[in-house]
Amino acid sequence: MLQSGFSRLFDWTSKWLLMLSIIKCGIMTVGRGGSPLCYRYVVNDNTDSTELQRCEKVKDLRIIIDSKLSFDKRITDEIFTQKLIHDMVPIKDYDFTQNAS
Repeated sequence: MLQSGFSRLFDWTSKWLLMLSIIKCGIMTVGRGGSPLCYRYVVNDNTDSTELQRCEKVKDLRIIIDSKLSFDKRITDEIFTQKLIHDMVPIKDYDFTQNAS
């Protein structure tokens, strides 16, 4: 079923003359359970077929997600950096107890 989805995606991109960068595509099995099912997924074009590579982690929007769903040190570092930036921005306190005139 997943293989047919890849095939349909590749056919759609070919039909609309969009380039799909196969070397940037990959397969990652996500979960905390036992051994993952490892199928072979390929993308076919008119001349040859390319097997999609398996990966253990993916970086998206500066966050690293790994196949074990564990939190990477990068997430902790990013939170720390954002807190430092937040603490440097001056925020004016408003005293809501005073009556407006």
